[in-house]
Amino acid sequence: MAKIETVKKELRSLKNTNAIIRALERTQLSHIKRIEMLRRLDPSPQVLEAIKREEAMLGQLNISKYINESRTTEERYIDAINTLEPVDKAIILDSYINGRAYWQIGQKIGFSEEGVRKRVKKIISTLADKV
Repeated sequence: MAKIETVKKELRSLKNTNAIIRALERTQLSHIKRIEMLRRLDPSPQVLEAIKREEAMLGQLNISKYINESRTTEERYIDAINTLEPVDKAIILDSYINGRAYWQIGQKIGFSEEGVRKRVKKIISTLADKV
């Protein structure tokens, strides 16, 4: 059961991964620009301290580690999802990545809402075995 909950959580996070990475990259760029601006000033003790603070903040972002972890998770799921039957692939992508409700997915593919719900449960279980 814990593995299934992990799969659900990771699938939900895939939707937000790219947005988070873009936000971290913007934050990183902002700190880099501030450091560059500070380095153009006279190297007073206050300026040097501000540069140290900016560099420390930049180090705390650890963006490359986050990107690598996110992309590794994303690749695992893409590989696993690509092994699914086309209808199952469409259902899981519509549900978790596109955020569509089960009734909307059902209307699109000719299933009942309950049919989609059961199918998603089966797909999640299948993915839990594959990732």
